[in-house]
Amino acid sequence: CFSKMPTGLIPATLEKSNHIKDKHKFRGKNVLKIEEPAEPEEINWENQNYKFFYRIKEQSLTFLITVVIVILNAVIIWLTSKFSTSLPAFFISLSNSILPVVVQAITAYEHHPTDSNFQSSLLMKIITFQWMNTAFIIYIIEPQDELLSGDFIAQISSILWADAITSPVLLLLDIPGRLNRYILSHFASNQLKMNSYFIGTSWFLAEKYAGMLKTVFVALFYSAIFPTGYYIAALALFINYWVNKYCLLRLWRSPPPMGDFLAFLSRGYLALGVLIKLIVSLNFYSHWLEKNELCEVDGVFVTTVDDNAAELGISVGDPVYASCYNESVGSNPWSFSTLSWMSEDQKDLVKLYGIVGITFTVIVAVVLFGLPVLTFVYRLFYGEYKPIGRAKKTLFSEVEEIQAYVPQIEMEIFPHPLLATDINSLNTEHISWQGNFEHYNLCSRDDLPDLTDEERIKQFSPCKFYNPKE
Repeated sequence: CFSKMPTGLIPATLEKSNHIKDKHKFRGKNVLKIEEPAEPEEINWENQNYKFFYRIKEQSLTFLITVVIVILNAVIIWLTSKFSTSLPAFFISLSNSILPVVVQAITAYEHHPTDSNFQSSLLMKIITFQWMNTAFIIYIIEPQDELLSGDFIAQISSILWADAITSPVLLLLDIPGRLNRYILSHFASNQLKMNSYFIGTSWFLAEKYAGMLKTVFVALFYSAIFPTGYYIAALALFINYWVNKYCLLRLWRSPPPMGDFLAFLSRGYLALGVLIKLIVSLNFYSHWLEKNELCEVDGVFVTTVDDNAAELGISVGDPVYASCYNESVGSNPWSFSTLSWMSEDQKDLVKLYGIVGITFTVIVAVVLFGLPVLTFVYRLFYGEYKPIGRAKKTLFSEVEEIQAYVPQIEMEIFPHPLLATDINSLNTEHISWQGNFEHYNLCSRDDLPDLTDEERIKQFSPCKFYNPKE
């Protein structure tokens, strides 16, 4: 039935659709724009009244704040790099563990209709911060002729080793959770407050995806000059996998069920990371000098010679030489141009990377940008729904795993959400959690003692269960 009803925004607005039959229209005449909803536990019921443009304004402001934090962090990294090569790596790893918590607090001010929207916004901000923090900043502040130095490569190695060691250690320490359990719990004023300290440390799946992508991105970004980074990154992912698994089972609170949206979104970021890797690698290869070679400067000759230069055999009219770094390969990231000082192998490598880079750029542009635009235009006129599996004779209401769409509000201090509706007309077996529903129901005499049952029920949106057998 659902596959017969989807239509685009424009036909639904104009109440005209040639491919929807009258029997599938609402009350026989209205064309509705129907979409498959998010999972019940993903819906943020308290944010449903916020308009689209208001949410856009919020997200733009929080992203701007994130950019300011990135700039301040870049200044600190630049200052620490003046004193030591290992100190910036330690600060980068520390900030990668601490500042995502700050980003989470900033993103919490956004009002997203679903948890997937919140996680997507959080993933974008954390990736922006961590990619800039661990790769772009040190690449930009380092002088071009020092990018191939041993000190710089040692700094890259320190960043990856810090991801493999420092980050897992901080996770295992679980400082917020231990603070709650061993210190703050002693000052709890009641049992409910005491229980809240033992629920476990809250965490976000977006942060875990961002950490994984950050480690892979740093290894890709500097793979041209530090191929050993692949092995360190693999070790870091291996260690983080087991540490995260331990924390998930022993230290962290259980997260609500989520779909695979973040996994698909992470693939797009990974493809973008590969594209950036090709651009940066081409830049490294096109500036790679086997020796500190000097190149002749075109059209510049010696005009005056002092006694010291004369003793070295330099005379007026001789050509002037300068570092080959001064011979620019141009600003085009996919430049095929080769220079006189390059070896034949280096010239072939630059050309090969240019061809591969252009090809991959087209693929990424089409897949990440072209297809979403075409999909958006298509959905303006046509609906889209792809059923998974085949329909069976089992009634929807008889499936025990089915979760009902019951308005509820998540709060950190409670182990279960607070129900925001009258549950007397519900089949509570389809609520996404099991417990004392009356105790966690806002529509109760204890919370609103001055109202009659009828007045109290009217304060909340109705939610009813209709038995198909009756």
